[in-house]
Amino acid sequence: MYDENAKGLFSRMLALPKDDPKRLEFEEQLWLVGDLWECAYYLSVVMDRNHILLSSAEILENLCSFVVARASEDARIFFRNADLSDVQFFSTILRAAFWQWRGIVPPRKGKKQRDAIEMLIRHPDWSDSEIAEAVGTTLKQLSRNVDFSCLRGLQHREWKRT
Repeated sequence: MYDENAKGLFSRMLALPKDDPKRLEFEEQLWLVGDLWECAYYLSVVMDRNHILLSSAEILENLCSFVVARASEDARIFFRNADLSDVQFFSTILRAAFWQWRGIVPPRKGKKQRDAIEMLIRHPDWSDSEIAEAVGTTLKQLSRNVDFSCLRGLQHREWKRT
């Protein structure tokens, strides 16, 4: 899944102290490596386990446990037919958990999008209208939230990629 050089780099960064300048610089540039890598790093940090070294199945299992613990048992529905490429749709909540771990106040920009995703994983049975009302946004704005739309699609996916 990940090449050996990347595994080594991520492992070295995770082993550094939380406030090490090299680690902080790495984390500032993390978005450049892509959603899957970014999510694996955030999951590693918030669960205190190096996910870069784990199999795809273990990453999905741990992500499911993290999401269920953060939201509700109902959130398992998103993992029914998920595969590793779907991890990216959880980047919003992983990033928020990482910010919390770091003690960073999340930016105001994107708050409604983050809130909508949190609401969806807590209440997957709610309609989009109910979620939009709960977070103070519109259905049109909600439809522009790519991660929200993809999670909603994942929730209703009846097949698994092979």
